[in-house]
Amino acid sequence: MAETAALPITAALPITPYADVTFFEDHETEEPGLEAQIMRVVSTSRLQESIKGQLQVVYTSERGNENTVTARRSVKDKAAGKLPFDKKLRVAGIALFACLGSTLFGLDIGYIGPIIESVSFRSDIAHLEGPGTTIDPGTEGLIVSLFSIGAMVTACPIVSSYFLDVWGRKSSIMAGTFVFVIGSMIQGTSTGTTQLLIGRFVAGMSIGLLSSVIVLYQSEMAPASMRGALGTLYQLGITFGILIAAYIDMCVVDKKEGWRFVMAIICVPAVLLLVGMIFLPRSPRWLVQVGRRKEALKVLLTIRSEEEAIQEELEIYQENEKAKADGEPAWSELLHGRVFRLLILGVSLQLLQQLVGMNAFMYFGPKIFEAIGFDKNSFTTINNFVNFLSTFPAVLLADVAGRRSLMLSSSIGMTLACAVMGGCGLMFVVQEVPCLGVPGIVAGYISGNSTLIAATAAATNLAGTKLAGQCGGAFFNATLANALNASVAGPVAFPPEITVANSSAGWIIAISAFFFVFNFAYGFGPIVWVYCAEIFPLKYRARCIGVCTMANWVGNFIIAQFTPMLLSSIQFGTFLVFGFFCAISVVLSVWLPETKGVPLELIQKLFDKKSGFKTTVEGEDESLQHRRWWCPRQGGPADAGLLWSGKRVGEAASDSSSEESENSESSGSE
Repeated sequence: MAETAALPITAALPITPYADVTFFEDHETEEPGLEAQIMRVVSTSRLQESIKGQLQVVYTSERGNENTVTARRSVKDKAAGKLPFDKKLRVAGIALFACLGSTLFGLDIGYIGPIIESVSFRSDIAHLEGPGTTIDPGTEGLIVSLFSIGAMVTACPIVSSYFLDVWGRKSSIMAGTFVFVIGSMIQGTSTGTTQLLIGRFVAGMSIGLLSSVIVLYQSEMAPASMRGALGTLYQLGITFGILIAAYIDMCVVDKKEGWRFVMAIICVPAVLLLVGMIFLPRSPRWLVQVGRRKEALKVLLTIRSEEEAIQEELEIYQENEKAKADGEPAWSELLHGRVFRLLILGVSLQLLQQLVGMNAFMYFGPKIFEAIGFDKNSFTTINNFVNFLSTFPAVLLADVAGRRSLMLSSSIGMTLACAVMGGCGLMFVVQEVPCLGVPGIVAGYISGNSTLIAATAAATNLAGTKLAGQCGGAFFNATLANALNASVAGPVAFPPEITVANSSAGWIIAISAFFFVFNFAYGFGPIVWVYCAEIFPLKYRARCIGVCTMANWVGNFIIAQFTPMLLSSIQFGTFLVFGFFCAISVVLSVWLPETKGVPLELIQKLFDKKSGFKTTVEGEDESLQHRRWWCPRQGGPADAGLLWSGKRVGEAASDSSSEESENSESSGSE
């Protein structure tokens, strides 16, 4: 039969009996009256089409009145109802508890820097003795960066989209948390570098999955008016984890095997999250996506007003049906049209979030602050406290000032801070060869090695009277180097020391570092995660977020692997490199459209007038054709009872009774 225009949906539609579906499948406590509310909404609902062509649901309210809820088609359309205060508290509590997953991320970022610098860790893992011994920069970078490689594996869209689409958001959080516990146990029982690296890789795999799903779960549970604030809780969890890790490190890391206690302590929030997620609801968007619409409605009724729940479920279903009509998503579709351009935008934001250099402070903060003359652990703890407190403005302002303005001001502030740190570093920070003429210092570098001690003694005898008053003099150092190289298999490298020639310059660098962290924490840190969780269509959301998250971990790996090398080679000029990427962030932030208060299903319309996206705008006529899902050409208009049946209209037609078939045929002939 030739395709014709979709028939209008009449105001009076037949009601089909409610299909049998188990509501409470996730060990969630059934609230008194909730099932009765769902049954009332579903059994009295019917579809109709407004004069403007918008889909509407007409249902009977608790007071017996007939209410009409209209699906929004414009970003300026308002929500159907006002969110009650108790529902606000409920959805905020869900998002806050879920951010324990990002707290695990922060714990892993925060604990590793001080641990690598601790004597106990160097002795237990690298088997290095003495206060002057250091882990090779390449090995140090590998210990930090292998975590990022593990995260890239599970953040890879092929892996993460499988978990997000098949297992669902809730189960993916639980799986990632379980793997985190395993990885921490492997690290905590390590006796050598190999086992530690395996543990770092496994722990990274857990965080790669959690970083893909936590902010997605939060954004899909949140109403549009709170989505920015609740999405920023992800970053707040990271900063809280970093702060707690720094405090734990400061208390126990210098004790014998103190780093093992740290590994045990960070498992506590992981166990809490694993158990607690059993009682949290699934994402309503995932439930609709897998055909469990009545469960989605049930979840929405617990976190929205009745009108909002019906409206949002209707909009989710419309988008999902549109995606189904277009066919199953293919990986090649991510390389074409609007989706590809959105993907490039998301990847750029995630890469920039790392390349601006924030994690250089988190991973290598002790080394940086010690270089400018401050106590490494205490000063890093203060810095992490600034990071935590500065995230709260993002929570308060994301839905007021908006995402774009926060990212813009944040980028400008970070650019200025990097310029000051880089400039002062190049002028006042110097790299010096350590004073080898002082026996204590020499012993610090070569303690425990009898061959080197003998070589040092030989060099001292050769140096003769030149030692007197000439600590580290050229004659002594050259003689010592020759003696050492003649006594061991290869050349001996003594680590250079970084010092600040001017104490005021040290304070300027420290204050600039705080200013950088402040700007990152309220803007580019949390808002990038929020923005990337919003901009993709439901059909491609899991895959695109997987690609973006993997890009974030690629940037994380680059920072972890190359920051020690940059600090060793160009010292504080490293921050000028970071400043370059901060400047790029400023330009991109100026271009971004504002997404605050816009329903997820309508965010695509914000890009219609943006350069680079104008050629990908879908025609209005094409979008209106999708009404045929609600009013198929054969079989008449959609049955009201099938509104939340979990079946598509065409699939349900064959299951209807003979009386309903007659009604459908009569409706179809009108």
